[in-house]
Amino acid sequence: MRPHCRIRTTSFAWVAALAIGALAQGSALANNGNGHGNGNGGGNGHAQGSPASSLGALNGAHASDQGLAHASDNSRVGRIAAYKRAVLAYEAAAQALAALKGQKPPATTAEIAAAQAKVDAALKAVSTALARAANKPVTTAVVNALDSLLKLDVPQQVAIEIAAAASALQGH
Repeated sequence: MRPHCRIRTTSFAWVAALAIGALAQGSALANNGNGHGNGNGGGNGHAQGSPASSLGALNGAHASDQGLAHASDNSRVGRIAAYKRAVLAYEAAAQALAALKGQKPPATTAEIAAAQAKVDAALKAVSTALARAANKPVTTAVVNALDSLLKLDVPQQVAIEIAAAASALQGH
């Protein structure tokens, strides 16, 4: 009976990865009709590579929260966990900067500059962690899919910046 359970778990993970990728790719899959190329959208029922394929090693983000928390720093899952921690640190720095800009009386230029430097450093740490974790080219769609798997809410403009910086670090 155990092998049967393993097959269902694997199938569920594949379906979940496919669904997340479909959301990340938006209408690339939406207008393909019945999947046999007979739709009105002109598609042939096949996307440009599967979502799981574009994520490559980042599919390790399917690990449980406990698995992410206890993974070795040098493992793929550990590198993905480092990315998640970096995103959370970035979000905290960005929130601190926003609070500083909105405070009354106004913050000094030096305080805002220092907070902005922390945001910039945190964003660089996010991109570096992602470039280190990925074994395939990083695109905005990959960042969105990974963030979805990790239950992170990264604004689209930030996802674009992360993808561009990580891609540059990868040499793409």
